[in-house]
Amino acid sequence: MPDEKEDKFNIVKIPPKFLDKLYEYCGGDNVGHGFFLCAMDADGTPFFLANTQSKTIEIGLRSYLSARIKDMETLESERVLDDMSSNDAEIDKDEE
Repeated sequence: MPDEKEDKFNIVKIPPKFLDKLYEYCGGDNVGHGFFLCAMDADGTPFFLANTQSKTIEIGLRSYLSARIKDMETLESERVLDDMSSNDAEIDKDEE
């Protein structure tokens, strides 16, 4: 009987040939390659797959991904603050 914990993380079945091709496109036989794949299935459940040539590449990809997520969060925060400022300016204008 499959482990319940394991099933939770194997919800999406992506053909191994597709993942092999993706890995090949990331560098083939070259040194220093791999991928992280983060997506959401039709039910809205997120999933994450990874295949890297080495632990060093995995750590590098994680670091890069972390920095990009922080950048996205910063940009989103700036947009929210800009929207709030714009709304405040419109409210002030309406009160005049």
